[in-house]
Amino acid sequence: MARKQTLVLVMIVIIYCDVRFQDSYSKLQYGYRLDRKVITSFVEFSILDCAEECLRTTRCKSVSYYKGSNFCEINYENKSSANDIFLESPGWIYSEREDWHIGIVSSCSASNCSINEKCKPLPMGKFECVLSDCGIPSQWGVNLSSVGRWEGIGIHRFMKLDCYQNCSQSGSPMFVCAPNGQWKTNMKCGCVSSWIEYQGHYYYQGEKRLKWTDAKLECEKSGSHLVEIRNQEESDWLASTFLDKSTCPSSVYEVCTAWTGGNDRDIEGQYRWSYSNVIITFTAWYRGQPSVGYPAQAAEKDCVDLFRNGKWNDRPCSYLNSFICEMSYGQ
Repeated sequence: MARKQTLVLVMIVIIYCDVRFQDSYSKLQYGYRLDRKVITSFVEFSILDCAEECLRTTRCKSVSYYKGSNFCEINYENKSSANDIFLESPGWIYSEREDWHIGIVSSCSASNCSINEKCKPLPMGKFECVLSDCGIPSQWGVNLSSVGRWEGIGIHRFMKLDCYQNCSQSGSPMFVCAPNGQWKTNMKCGCVSSWIEYQGHYYYQGEKRLKWTDAKLECEKSGSHLVEIRNQEESDWLASTFLDKSTCPSSVYEVCTAWTGGNDRDIEGQYRWSYSNVIITFTAWYRGQPSVGYPAQAAEKDCVDLFRNGKWNDRPCSYLNSFICEMSYGQ
């Protein structure tokens, strides 16, 4: 009797695992990959091995897998945060971290490893956290878009980077990720800067008026991102520093406004920051905003801008707006 009960239990577990994997495999996106956002790569891996490696690596958001050579790349961005480099690529398979059940990594499912660490399983249901990468290089003036196809930020990996065109460059362009999790380089970029520092972050207002997606790309060209606002003090400081001018018209909706990274382009009413991809918790909406209470308007107004009074508004992402870029060091 006990043996029969054990067999039944084993069969239930097998069926449960099979269903769980079927759901994950059904979400695989064939013929696509993410380009040049690699933490590290592996050979002789199955797609399941690749997914497990991503789940154990805190910074990993997605994987790109080439079945023809069992080649796996784990990425520090995903399709949502880097849509412009989500490419059609025959033979490749793309998958996101959230598509896989955390339980497949056994003891590592309970890990609390830091952002630049990965979980290494140990016997007896234990684990340890080991360094996985050096983070995204944050040296002033470095053009991250110059990274090569096969380069990465993982331990022992390297990147060859350039300075932006308006900066002078000295030293070797080589960045090597050392075993201690620090980048080794002697490259220096000399840049004339109009960025303004506030509480450890640097901010810049773009001169052009652009659509939200174009403003996002413009910030990324300078190694920055559309601003992410953490509290009312920062919102007020940004408004008074960049937007509140004597030439502003009487209406707060016009001219003296700027795009932020806030948007609900993926899920209506769920606002996220485009760079960090985290759900927005602090808000400073202007009265009557956002437009989620008005379905006809909400469907068209997916991007968040800042008024000169420190309050927020949602607009169609196609609106031509000023924009504020942000750069933070030590990430």
